[in-house]
Amino acid sequence: MVALTGYHHFFVIGGFMSLELILSMVGLLVLCFVQNIAFSLVSRSRNRNHKGYLIACSIFSNGVFFATLGILVKSDLDPIMAIPYIIGSVSGSVVGTDIAIYIEKKLGVKM
Repeated sequence: MVALTGYHHFFVIGGFMSLELILSMVGLLVLCFVQNIAFSLVSRSRNRNHKGYLIACSIFSNGVFFATLGILVKSDLDPIMAIPYIIGSVSGSVVGTDIAIYIEKKLGVKM
């Protein structure tokens, strides 16, 4: 079988992905999903008249970005990690916009 990766931290053993790789990919997918929800929130909050909302969204967004960056650095930017990164990012952006609209309605936040 063809090995998917061979970088420092992740290995394909006997044609199967290691548990470490699988867990890292799942973790990255979840973090990218949450990161892009946070990015959608902070992007929309910049155009609203509520500084507290902007501050909360910014803290959330930057915290999740830092955690995501940690997984990417640990993987030495292994190309296989692009799969969960892209899937999590796209789905998080779509869901994040709906969540932002819901929060804005609840807070009564206007442009």
